[in-house]
Amino acid sequence: MSTFAADGSAKYSYASLSGMTNSFSVQNKIGHGGSGVVFLGQIGRSQVAIKVIRAMQGVQVDDTEFRTELNVLSMCKHENIVPLLGSSSEPGKPLCLVYRYMPGGSLADRLLPSSFSPPLPAHARIDIAVGIALGLHYLHQPDTERRKPSIFHRDVKSANILLDADGYAKIADAGIAREADSSVTMTGGMGTSGYIDPYYFDSGEFTTASDVFSCGVVLLELLTGLQAFDSTQRPLDRKLFKRARRTVIPADARAGFDETKEKLLRDLAMECTAEDIDERPSLEDCIARLLGEHRLRVSESA
Repeated sequence: MSTFAADGSAKYSYASLSGMTNSFSVQNKIGHGGSGVVFLGQIGRSQVAIKVIRAMQGVQVDDTEFRTELNVLSMCKHENIVPLLGSSSEPGKPLCLVYRYMPGGSLADRLLPSSFSPPLPAHARIDIAVGIALGLHYLHQPDTERRKPSIFHRDVKSANILLDADGYAKIADAGIAREADSSVTMTGGMGTSGYIDPYYFDSGEFTTASDVFSCGVVLLELLTGLQAFDSTQRPLDRKLFKRARRTVIPADARAGFDETKEKLLRDLAMECTAEDIDERPSLEDCIARLLGEHRLRVSESA
């Protein structure tokens, strides 16, 4: 059924993954995006999310590049990163990645007014923001013990923030992630409209500040409950960060923000999405400020 790679991740046969998902049936489909389609699978008593990368798009993927990215992602072990459990890369078959299933769904879905789940309260949104910042900071920091390089995610968005059964945020879908190298101009895989750093779009140079920008857009979504890109709005207002620069967007009434939490998220979001990359805060600063609010709430409730 599976073997194990040197990094501890499992190597599955495509046939075994097919068996876990009822032959990749429509009933098992739980998501899709630019880099593939995701199916719910079952391994013993555990549920997994199986991402099929190649066949669903009809696009050939460089196996060497795939294995390089797989090796890098398998080095990432952090509570705010969706665990990569294994993969399948048989000749002539779709490339597949196997992740732990996150039953809380995506942040994007949870923020929708039509969501069947209860609205996320303000304190939960702050905790989610903490998790995103911690996960991104981990990706950006090299880990010599695990031989993990610094990694840029390059597609941070609410749809790629998944929630576990307890509502903790985990960053997913590093499909266009790359090792950080300031000497290299990255042009492949531009990310998602509404989240793309304008500096990166114009220059082709991706930095840690570019991931910070996308994180800031997610903070705006947490604050307002609005989508990062809304095609129903007039052109000037379609991108949430541009609208937020021109006017004060009300906080999501469903969250019950008090003045302190609202100001914290609003200030951080605006700083992270600043036009000048040098004016954007570091992730360390974001974490410190968000954790400050988190610790204050915990001490008050003790």
